[in-house]
Amino acid sequence: MKNISKQNEQKEGQQLTPEQIIFRVEQMVKDLEDKRGRIFFFVADSNGKPMGSVIQIYEIAKLLKDNGYNAIILHESNKYVGVGEWLGEDYAKLPHVSVEKMYKNQQYQIKGSDIFVIPELYIKFCKEMFKHKIPAERIIICQHHVFVTRDLEMGENWRMYGIEQCIVSSNKMMDYLAEFQRGIRYHTINPFVSEEFTPSTKPQTPTIALFVRNPDDADRIIKTFYLKYPMFGWATFDQIHSMPKNVFAENMKKCCLAVWSDTYSTFGTTPLECMSCGVPVIISTPQITPEWAEDQGEDGKITFKNNAMYVLSDAIIPDTIAQFLDSWLSSNIDESIYEEIKKTPSRYSRKNFEEQTLKTFDTIYKEKIEKFKNSIEYYKNENNSTNSQ
Repeated sequence: MKNISKQNEQKEGQQLTPEQIIFRVEQMVKDLEDKRGRIFFFVADSNGKPMGSVIQIYEIAKLLKDNGYNAIILHESNKYVGVGEWLGEDYAKLPHVSVEKMYKNQQYQIKGSDIFVIPELYIKFCKEMFKHKIPAERIIICQHHVFVTRDLEMGENWRMYGIEQCIVSSNKMMDYLAEFQRGIRYHTINPFVSEEFTPSTKPQTPTIALFVRNPDDADRIIKTFYLKYPMFGWATFDQIHSMPKNVFAENMKKCCLAVWSDTYSTFGTTPLECMSCGVPVIISTPQITPEWAEDQGEDGKITFKNNAMYVLSDAIIPDTIAQFLDSWLSSNIDESIYEEIKKTPSRYSRKNFEEQTLKTFDTIYKEKIEKFKNSIEYYKNENNSTNSQ
């Protein structure tokens, strides 16, 4: 990101007349009105492996591109592996540029009409852009709450680096951030459950899908289960990960149960995908409980919904698996769970995602245009005042 700043440093020291400033701002307004203003979406290099945070950004960028916005995927190195093999060619064909290429190619001279959407993990890039007075707007897309304060010094916050807006995956995440990242305009864009995730027409098999962030924790759950419950030795575990969505969905559909343990997750798309396949889920609650997991009573009390089997510790997971398998074998599972897992994912449809995304960026553009027009009026008044003296 330092390389980007060098383009703009070449312009430092140049004094523009009010007429020149007005002309430039009017051009930026025109760029935004015609959707020529660029939106750079910074992504990490997943090295060819599916990654939920990367998928979310590509989905937003593709939708905006399909609706006339000038969306561009930005990555750090020219050696970026890409997403074609696992996300699809439609996503791989989106405009891509590396930070290295931006430095060498003058067509990427950064303008005030440009927007950079940057994950919270890479706040250091926002700090660098602020330091070198790069005119583009920076918007944080917050995907993991545990990284919100990484690379911030004690007492620092986002606004200190010119960040005024943030995209979050849920209203609950917004409420969490608003308590300490104050003065930020938040926009909610829920991830969606893809159409590939539907119930199977075939009987489910005694396979347990295991989604655990830490491999050591997954290993401990499996070994503990077989040691405590050798009578269920015929049940198998499938650690489904690092595969295209259609393959992931097909593997998920055959399972009779899923287990999800991800302490750092902010939203939890994977359990929703399991539910869409008609598969009950055991959930070890993360640090921030997903919004779809909770109900609030009239008395304000928060309780878990009946859409999963919630446990407070991974240590309880082997016992919960055994209890489920015992009920599954005897066809004695509470049918209300299956009813709830049909309802829960329906809230997070592609249509909802598209409406939220387009509304968010329409709002961002309109407010940015209004801000520029106010600047034009200010400089016109200043110019008239100077000329009359």
